[in-house]
Amino acid sequence: MLSSLLLSLSLLLSYRMPNLSQYSKLNSDLILIQRINSDTGIVVLNRLDDYEKHLTRAGKTKLQNDIIQTMISREIECDFELTKDDIGAPILVSSKFSEVSISHSNGYFAVFLSREIPVGIDVEICREIPPSGTSYFLNSSEEKPWTNNELSAIWGAKESYFKKMKGDVKDLRKEASILSISDTKVRLLCREKQHVFNLDQTDKYTLVYG
Repeated sequence: MLSSLLLSLSLLLSYRMPNLSQYSKLNSDLILIQRINSDTGIVVLNRLDDYEKHLTRAGKTKLQNDIIQTMISREIECDFELTKDDIGAPILVSSKFSEVSISHSNGYFAVFLSREIPVGIDVEICREIPPSGTSYFLNSSEEKPWTNNELSAIWGAKESYFKKMKGDVKDLRKEASILSISDTKVRLLCREKQHVFNLDQTDKYTLVYG
């Protein structure tokens, strides 16, 4: 019991809002790519300039934590607490937002802040997905000649769904099936319900959220 309390306390302390004056270089290099207001909350996508230099200086875990806290503090502008549950899903406590989803990929960082309902977000840099890699997220009904952009969108949507469900998914590959992909939307069938995710793709990244 005591060890559990100490673990919870350590997580809480490690995720408190940072003193932004200590991260002046980080703040100046953290570039806003886009900020989207949705019906449920706010989506923010940033890119960190000199990512490799920051990575070498701070280490991966600390750098990611510092950036996510900085991004959230910019939007919330009040005290907040960010912890994790038993499976690693983020838990946000603030007066403005009650739900959060987080993603990062090689210098790109995305945060989805929601006022009420659970949400999910995924960002991936553009890279080739080998045929052998599709077996991790495509089920038998989805095996067809997809373009690399379509594969990235499918993976992003399924990852967003997983986060939206806070990991309460036994087999993501089988439970979530692609219905359709357009330039701006990805539709999944999950547990006999349709889930629609927003899609933003460039030659640099794929962003999926909903």
